[in-house]
Amino acid sequence: MTRSTAASTPRRARPWRAYALLVAAALLTACEKSHSPADVPQWQRPPGLVDAATQTYRFMDGQCRSLQRIPAPWRLQPDTFVPAWRSGDIELEADTAAFGIPPPAKNRATGEDQYRVSISLGTRGYVPNPTWERIDSQWRVLLGLMPLGEPIPPRWPLADAFKAYAHPSGSGDYLYYDATRRMIVLDRETEGWPNGFTDGVIWLSEHQALGFRIPYEALDRLDVLAEQFQSLPAALSVPCTPDSPPAARPPTGDSP
Repeated sequence: MTRSTAASTPRRARPWRAYALLVAAALLTACEKSHSPADVPQWQRPPGLVDAATQTYRFMDGQCRSLQRIPAPWRLQPDTFVPAWRSGDIELEADTAAFGIPPPAKNRATGEDQYRVSISLGTRGYVPNPTWERIDSQWRVLLGLMPLGEPIPPRWPLADAFKAYAHPSGSGDYLYYDATRRMIVLDRETEGWPNGFTDGVIWLSEHQALGFRIPYEALDRLDVLAEQFQSLPAALSVPCTPDSPPAARPPTGDSP
């Protein structure tokens, strides 16, 4: 009796296991389709591969850019947990030392995100329509939908032209903003975390923006980073092939 019960348990569990795998596969497939629907404008789509030989992708602003042209000190960010093509992003990174950003102070918890600058040229990078109901707070400020109060003293040293503001939501977060550069950073006060960082967005053109993640020590180098961010898309730019097919997955950081 005991042997029969023990043997029957795996048989009863197998259909559930198979069902779970089917559900997971369906969700992953749905995620892939949701990032490249054929009925949305080009500028809202993830980058699409148009030439595998040169690793050229058509971006949401209609421009084509080759990843073979990535300038130093930038490099493709290696996949860590979720492959980049799952999120529709092309992500680059560079060492903070390349921009004169100092290492974290000895009394701060440290981790790898405090030694690099990460940027996203993918779905994070399109300019949202102001009429959309769900727009994050950084874009609400950039689009003029969320008025800021008077500047306040920053918690960290800031680059020239950037000013600190209390988040209008009353959350206690800080916003670091330069209206001329159309660049904004959200400080959630995570500097004590093992990988303490902050993130932001810079509006580059009518349809193109760039999301970024930086350590707190980079805040007084935001002007230097802004120049890098603004010049990078042009450095990658190449002519688009007129008959280029719509495609597919952005590369991973492990691509050759």
